[in-house]
Amino acid sequence: MLHLADLSAPRLGTRDRPDESWAFEARDYLRSLVVGKEVTFSVSYTINTVSPPLEFGLVYVPSPSNDDSAIDVAAELVKAGWARVRENKRVGDEESEEGVRRSYLRDLEEEAKRDGRGVWNGERDSEKEREVDYTMPSDPNEFLQKYKGKPIDGESFHTLDNRVVLI
Repeated sequence: MLHLADLSAPRLGTRDRPDESWAFEARDYLRSLVVGKEVTFSVSYTINTVSPPLEFGLVYVPSPSNDDSAIDVAAELVKAGWARVRENKRVGDEESEEGVRRSYLRDLEEEAKRDGRGVWNGERDSEKEREVDYTMPSDPNEFLQKYKGKPIDGESFHTLDNRVVLI
């Protein structure tokens, strides 16, 4: 798994904690950028102090203009307001290539804040908050009989052990 370098975005919930505000929208925006497209990426750095190691890097998708240019996924997320730029703790890094890129991302973040995009919107409609029930009904056969042959609205997120997880 590759994490986008220098970014922090709202996290989807788990069985133990709810979604952070705007997490679903941020993830959906990311999906719209990359799903079904051939991406290129490079690993910028790896954190080996955890198992498995965490890899951070840059991801690019082809430009829709069909030229040879590519879109920086992290920059698009920040520009749309769905991710924040992480603070750099390394001193003297501002003049490096990574420092220049981080400065560019900070400028995009300030623009998103100013325009109230994404997480910077400030007006979160609590009715749009997503609620996920991670448990199966006490009687799975009853659930199957109730919905057998009927469509269920959902979105396939991923599969685990041949079980589809819908959101």
